[in-house]
Amino acid sequence: MEIDTILQQIDIGEDQEYEFKSAEGGLPKDIWETLSAFANTDGGYIILGVSEKKPRLEITGVRNPKNLQQEFWDNHNNRQKLNISICSNSDVEVKKINEYQLLIIHIPRATRTQRPVYINGSSVGVMQ
Repeated sequence: MEIDTILQQIDIGEDQEYEFKSAEGGLPKDIWETLSAFANTDGGYIILGVSEKKPRLEITGVRNPKNLQQEFWDNHNNRQKLNISICSNSDVEVKKINEYQLLIIHIPRATRTQRPVYINGSSVGVMQ
């Protein structure tokens, strides 16, 4: 993903394809609900390192992107957390904007045979 695209989307805000999360305290717990929702619909991007500062979004960066990546992959590949590994290595990247680092996670749309993608061993409430 290009930096210009990220900056444009930050100005526009979140929508059905982009979700921004601060990740100041580590990997956000609600990342998995977002991942499931994106995978079960048309896919999207989770961008870590952007905080909501009313009335707009602000780049705050992530402290240790390598640790966040490792935590993401550990949970992503854990069948007790996520029923199917939906992302590949090329779907996760670190981008630097000024002095800040962002972790960009592309969530592809799950194929018909992969759906529903669900978390914590439960497909309750997951759209198919």
